[in-house]
Amino acid sequence: GAGVWTVEGPGVGGFSVSGRPLGTSLATATLTNLAAFRYVNPAGDNVITASVVDVGIGGGQDSTGILSLGTNTTLSTDTIRVGVLKSTSCQIAFWSTGSVLTLRGKAGGTNRVGNVLVGYNNNSGSSGIGVVGSLVNWNNSTVDALIGLLELGYNSNAGGGTGAGTLQFNRGTLDITSARIGYKQDAGGGAAIGTLNIGGGTVNIRTLLLGESALNGASVASLNLTGGTLTVSADLATTATATSGVNIAGGTLDLGGGGVPHAIGAATATVDVVTFTAGTIRNLAEFNGGAGLVKSGAGVGTLDGSNSFTGGITLLGASAGAQLNLASLHALGSGPLTIAGGTNARLDNVSGSDIALPGQNAQVWSNSFEFVGTHSLDFGTGRSDKRELALAA
Repeated sequence: GAGVWTVEGPGVGGFSVSGRPLGTSLATATLTNLAAFRYVNPAGDNVITASVVDVGIGGGQDSTGILSLGTNTTLSTDTIRVGVLKSTSCQIAFWSTGSVLTLRGKAGGTNRVGNVLVGYNNNSGSSGIGVVGSLVNWNNSTVDALIGLLELGYNSNAGGGTGAGTLQFNRGTLDITSARIGYKQDAGGGAAIGTLNIGGGTVNIRTLLLGESALNGASVASLNLTGGTLTVSADLATTATATSGVNIAGGTLDLGGGGVPHAIGAATATVDVVTFTAGTIRNLAEFNGGAGLVKSGAGVGTLDGSNSFTGGITLLGASAGAQLNLASLHALGSGPLTIAGGTNARLDNVSGSDIALPGQNAQVWSNSFEFVGTHSLDFGTGRSDKRELALAA
């Protein structure tokens, strides 16, 4: 039910969810080795204050923990760990949709949770131990969270195993200082697998690292954007040893946090797979060290903001409804516009006024396409404001 639960005292720095049932009284429980602690109060406010929140702590045996949050929760803690050591299918979620969570550091106010670690395999020397299926599911409820470090999928186990973690979010605001997805350390084998799914809301991340395998083993990092706005205030980076992917199928990826455009990947450490089918990319300084971007699929993709990427973009017209919108004067950066792959491609200027591209971007038109013509567009060598363009390469 509703209540204010402050979890402190001699030898008690927080509460854990794994192992065996809690029983009836949280206030008098040892708060370790709990099976499935669920608390819910549809009508009232619930407050939890603890130094550490651990959901699923394994070791010599498998552990599964579930923390189900109620309708209106304020959780103040300095560390959250979901799926630690040898654990499977550990998660934090909501008891019902439409709930509200305010997440802060233990001191409350504007203090950040220092660490949110999901899928955390740090059991040094224990061969084959893994953390699989760890999940923070914040979909379909409103979250207001201030976080220092978000780590999804971590493995420093010299004996191998796996650390796998996922965060799902689509409503509210996440403000994160640093995020690392798929972070593999130590010389042991095994893998670190991390996934960040954003389907709505507002997410601000100062620095975002998609995968790192410092010594050995595999690092797999995935960022999926289907709605909302993700703003990054540094280059969206990866490492040459990681397997990284970015899927933009909706929402807005804004690389202009801090007022300066930033890059996706680098020449020496490219993001392996970038899929752009719908949604918006804005303030892109460079893409994989000068590589070309591709708009594929049937959705409407938009380029906006102050882009300066040099590799250009290819609009593939294989699918009906494939459309690229230019929403600003510098949308295309300085590279070429290539239209290829079929005759279904549509191009439009949705910037709000007629524009002439200042870079006189090179054009490679391999197929017929339709210029929608919301506003006219001057490529620098002639105006393209007809309703239908059928130009062969």
